[in-house]
Amino acid sequence: MPFNVEAATVQQPEGAEAVTEQDLRQWVGQSLLQEDEQREANGARRFKFQPLILNYAQQRAGDLTKAHQRAIEYYWANRKQETEWQGEDDLTEYFEAFHHHCELNQYAQANDILDCCREYLGLQGYNLRQVSLYQRLTQEWQPISQKDQTDWGWAWISLGNAYENLSDYPQAIACHQKTQAIFEQLRNRKGKANSLMGLGNAYNSLGHYQQAIEFYQQSLEIARVIGDRYGQANSLIGLGNAYDSLGQYPQAIEFYQQSIEITRDIGDRKSEANSLLNLATVYYRCGRIRKGLTASRHANGILKELGLPQKGPQRLRALV
Repeated sequence: MPFNVEAATVQQPEGAEAVTEQDLRQWVGQSLLQEDEQREANGARRFKFQPLILNYAQQRAGDLTKAHQRAIEYYWANRKQETEWQGEDDLTEYFEAFHHHCELNQYAQANDILDCCREYLGLQGYNLRQVSLYQRLTQEWQPISQKDQTDWGWAWISLGNAYENLSDYPQAIACHQKTQAIFEQLRNRKGKANSLMGLGNAYNSLGHYQQAIEFYQQSLEIARVIGDRYGQANSLIGLGNAYDSLGQYPQAIEFYQQSIEITRDIGDRKSEANSLLNLATVYYRCGRIRKGLTASRHANGILKELGLPQKGPQRLRALV
């Protein structure tokens, strides 16, 4: 992990002199360190150990618990707030704190850190970063308590979703199948419904629409039983997408309309806009241009209210 002068000083034993940039650059000249290609936002240099030196140091260092704890305190105290995030680099302190928690086998705390930035990473399309983080968490964590096992299951779902966004559908399916087993054992119906939804999305992306419909239907049934209206809306959108792809437009319209009703009831304006855009697409396919325009304008009115970019109907470019 790259570090700057301040981070290097924090790792010094108590009473030791502060590390200077000149010290670090001297160690670069001695082939102990190497300068990282990327600098801090303020232009300050970053450094990292030469691989062989790092391996040797780790073998000789002994108990590094206090060093990891100091690193966590430092990075967490210097993290940027969500309102300051403008790119992946602004989450560096979160990733560093995550790393040191994992080094201490504190996976529940590491998972809490990922929860802070998961939505942002997904919205910004940083799926490779999510895969890297969630791979480590899911592979190393061996949870014991039911709460930790539940959080571990949700981490697997996040990993599966990241793979799906990268179009790596076999890996996405494997992750969601893993969560099926986890949540089945825990008798956690909400988790099971979400993993079924993930399977539906992956199979739908692969063009296996009938299999996708089966998973969406199972997810919808569970969501209805447990009263998860947000889950119901998502399952209905998935069903609409699958039937749209099959060219069965009346069914797609019915499912989209049901999802719109639910999202309105629960006040999920963003999902309502998404359903309206999907509905507009189907109307255009059917030649019902006026209805399509009405749905699209309604959706973009919502997006404008939310301060989000306005869009045309989904897959509209392929139709015109």
